[in-house]
Amino acid sequence: MIKFGIVGMGIRGNLFARLLAQNPDAELVAFSEPDPTKLETASKTYRAKAYKDYCEMLERETLDAVIITTPDFAHKDPVIKSLEKGLHVLVEKPLAQKVEEAEEMLEKDLSAGTKCMVAFENRWNPSVLKAKEEIDGGKIGHILALNGSLSDTLFVPLNMISWSARTTCGWFLLSHLLDLAYFLSGKRATSVYASGTKRFLKELGVDTYDYIHVIVKYEDGSSGLFESAWCLPKAFPNIYDFRFSVYGEKGLLRIDLSYQMVETVTEEKYLWPQSLSVECNAKLICYPGFMLEKFIEIIKHDEVPQPSFEDGLQNTRLLDAIHRSLVSSKEEKL
Repeated sequence: MIKFGIVGMGIRGNLFARLLAQNPDAELVAFSEPDPTKLETASKTYRAKAYKDYCEMLERETLDAVIITTPDFAHKDPVIKSLEKGLHVLVEKPLAQKVEEAEEMLEKDLSAGTKCMVAFENRWNPSVLKAKEEIDGGKIGHILALNGSLSDTLFVPLNMISWSARTTCGWFLLSHLLDLAYFLSGKRATSVYASGTKRFLKELGVDTYDYIHVIVKYEDGSSGLFESAWCLPKAFPNIYDFRFSVYGEKGLLRIDLSYQMVETVTEEKYLWPQSLSVECNAKLICYPGFMLEKFIEIIKHDEVPQPSFEDGLQNTRLLDAIHRSLVSSKEEKL
């Protein structure tokens, strides 16, 4: 039985707690959450020890692994302290908002000898896996270009997360697109040019980018065009809009992760629900769950983690170059 702790009991922390409860090889032993309301709610929901301070949890509990679901900018310290305790680590994406922090975590990972993985969950999305199968099977030939769009409604930066002013739609959303591009193509980026605006959300009291457009150049001369926004209207029928295309010499692949084939129309509104999760045989089925199952298998069978902290560092380097380009209005090298 692999004994888990969770750092952060927000939306993601609660999801992982529920998923751990249904895995026969894992046990949620403890969790930490600085917000007293969230901590109290989690304490009533899960049969695990509750801590306000994750350092105290790491010090007092006997754990094998930790899942870290803190905000984008707050990954380094809990990751480092967990690795110093010899624990396996699954951490939310992006690995860090600063290259030097990602480098420090990777260095500690390599010296700790434990299993460390970054939670780029779309690598377990069935639609993405089918696309990768087609690409790896040579169906569309050599990849010429990549194109992706992932945006959220205003609900996310204004209501869903309280720390949106301390991140961007780049760190929060483009991180998914950039990892998806690497997962499907295997291409490493060499330079980026980015453009974006800070106006609408700033007027609403959140000082962050409304949208970011990015052109990525890859080592083989191909390119990618990606965009993320945090300004879709709240009336949009889904909380996010997510599409990805891969252009090859022999064909084209299009992935639509927004429209999940289920429409609900009532007298009040029209929805197409995001099928992030569904109950089947009293079990929560979702691709974050598939990811967690794989992480547990990696620990059990001493497998090499993917996506690794090295992948996370590459993703952070690319996002760092994007944010430098937003300021300089120039092409930036990685």
